[in-house]
Amino acid sequence: MKKSIVPLLLLLSLFAACGLPAQTPPTPIRLAGSVTLAHKLAPKQAEIEAATGQKLEVVGNTVVRGLLAVADGSADIGLAGGPWDALLADTMAKNPGKIDPTALKITPLAPTKLVVITNASSGITSLTLAQFSDLLTGKVKNWKEVGGADVPVTVVTYTATNGFRVVIQQGLLKGGPFAPSSREIVDPRTIPTIVAQMPGVLSYTAVDMPLVPGDVSVTTDQPLPYPLELVTLKAASPTVNAVVAAVVTALK
Repeated sequence: MKKSIVPLLLLLSLFAACGLPAQTPPTPIRLAGSVTLAHKLAPKQAEIEAATGQKLEVVGNTVVRGLLAVADGSADIGLAGGPWDALLADTMAKNPGKIDPTALKITPLAPTKLVVITNASSGITSLTLAQFSDLLTGKVKNWKEVGGADVPVTVVTYTATNGFRVVIQQGLLKGGPFAPSSREIVDPRTIPTIVAQMPGVLSYTAVDMPLVPGDVSVTTDQPLPYPLELVTLKAASPTVNAVVAAVVTALK
């Protein structure tokens, strides 16, 4: 045993004498923010890494956290979903002094779209956007009023800062409120499961997000576009900018 160790020790001593540096893996490019955009990136990650030669670390942890991470340097690229001006204003209002908007660069991506989802008990497979609006605000309280089953409507929505909700409330509802009985869910990833488990539930999600058995994806007479953006510092490195360009190409 001792004889086999000696050559190894001699070899290590030789490397040290030659001043050869220890090899460390490159630091990955960190992308953080929108759960929807993180999910959309997942099947394209290997393609982006191959195109740039960079390892990516993608974390879906809400748009607000992504923006703050870019601002404090703990992430290289923020993943944002929803109307940019509204997202930025809300983030800055709730985190005063933590973001300098003049230091940020916004790169739009091809938009995705939102879809209406219901529990199968609703008996509904299609709605107009006007009907969807009336359901969300509580003007319509039972699915039979829009051609569905005789089941009370329960609206499940997101917290006020969520990009999905911003698009729906500002665009479709024109700033108006949701039904007083609506339920806010903090973690958007749980909403498809909640919809599947509760009779009469109505909600919405991105078309890219997976549904579960018991959910019905409802067609609408008009689309509900949902903008997506990448956020970096204007002083970002050429490597980060190359990753941004590769993401834009991959998600066209």
